Amino acid sequence: MQHIRVRATSHCLKLLHIPSTSYDRRTDWKMPDKDGGMMFTVAAALTRGSKRTMVDWMATSGGLTRRILVVDDEPLVCDSVRRMLAVDGHQVETVATGEAALTLFQKDSFDLIIVDYEMPGMNGDELAAAIKALNPNQPILMITAYPETLASSGNPLVGVELLLSKPFDLQELRDAVSKLLPKP
Repeated sequence: MQHIRVRATSHCLKLLHIPSTSYDRRTDWKMPDKDGGMMFTVAAALTRGSKRTMVDWMATSGGLTRRILVVDDEPLVCDSVRRMLAVDGHQVETVATGEAALTLFQKDSFDLIIVDYEMPGMNGDELAAAIKALNPNQPILMITAYPETLASSGNPLVGVELLLSKPFDLQELRDAVSKLLPKP
């Protein structure tokens, strides 16, 4: 049996779908999170049976670390997505505007860019087109709370490989990342 500590918001624990019956769990402490939620530290005793829990996966994952840029004007969305991706060991940068994303993209390289559609200033589709003009092979995942509006607009999302509807959970995000960044 192995023990780990997981520090996460109650929202993130819920997104991880951690079944409370699959391990011996106790909450050590909780404190207000800077974003207004509660931050928990959970001590978990992991078992090595045939059925792996999400906590087992987090503790033992040898997954490939990728550099991912998340662009969303909502700080809570950026933070939640960053935390979900960090569970899998990815290095994540976040920015709040398309302009900031372009500046960062021109200075650094990323394996994947996750961009919100609806942002002030430069929309996600405009950002995707600008990024593709600089690097046509750059994978881009668009996230949006308005997939029906995008579908009914008739405007194709040039440069976007995949669209993910908000809200999404950890597994949906993992599936999207895996689809765009297959393991070598």
